[in-house]
Amino acid sequence: MCLPVYYEQVMDCPGLYDTSKSHEDVATMIVQAVAFTHPGPHAILFVLSAISRYTEEEHRVFERVKALFDDDATKYIIVVFTHGDDLTREDQTLEDLLKEAPDRLKELLKECNYRYVLFDNNARNKQPQVELLLQKVQKLVQENGGPYKCPKYQPVGEGLEKEIQRRVKKIEEQRPERKRLASELESTLKEAENRLKHMLEDFEGIEEGKRDMKELQAAQNEVASRKRRKEAIEKEKEREYNEEMEKMRYDVALKPQESYVKNFLKESVTSLINFLRGKNE
Repeated sequence: MCLPVYYEQVMDCPGLYDTSKSHEDVATMIVQAVAFTHPGPHAILFVLSAISRYTEEEHRVFERVKALFDDDATKYIIVVFTHGDDLTREDQTLEDLLKEAPDRLKELLKECNYRYVLFDNNARNKQPQVELLLQKVQKLVQENGGPYKCPKYQPVGEGLEKEIQRRVKKIEEQRPERKRLASELESTLKEAENRLKHMLEDFEGIEEGKRDMKELQAAQNEVASRKRRKEAIEKEKEREYNEEMEKMRYDVALKPQESYVKNFLKESVTSLINFLRGKNE
């Protein structure tokens, strides 16, 4: 199983790399995963059982991850071994088990730079395990200079941004007063800044005390006030953008029947299907 991780959110993708699925099914799930983790997942969790032998099917899944994304995907993969409690009962360690692991599993771990964690399924307090995993995710992101961005799926992200911009613009159009105020602040702020600049230049060229300091202070306060109001509007717009982005992520992942989600998926899936068909011919 592969699970793209975005901050502390996890996108479950059951069957995403099932080779029996059609191009349409695979493409749709990829689009949903990529959109949900936009601008890119911080890690990809490759889940294996510590008590089961590494199978040919699991190896094909790993190879398909690389084929569907690119070679850089392995830089973001963390292998999560489950059933650590069973190893404890058998008085075994994961390291001892991996010494006897098949060569393909050893090669997989090498490609992923030996990033792996062991989860105890029956632990009463799972928080320490989660924190260890998140520490590895944070370290991984720092080492790679940011989240994973696959060039193949850039159009999905661009389509998502386009939809968000459309929705934010619609919200903005419904608030003409705020739009007018923002425009007015933009122009008057420039005027106030220019006026203050000239006043300061004049102040430097005359004897100290001749200029009324109150006038100069008032001009400085005006500029500061307009800047604060402009920043407040920009922060509100940014908040609305983030809210719409978050809603879009979850709608794409959980509400594929929504009309606007259907349109987004249809456009993105069509281009992905063409790519997948080309790779498998």
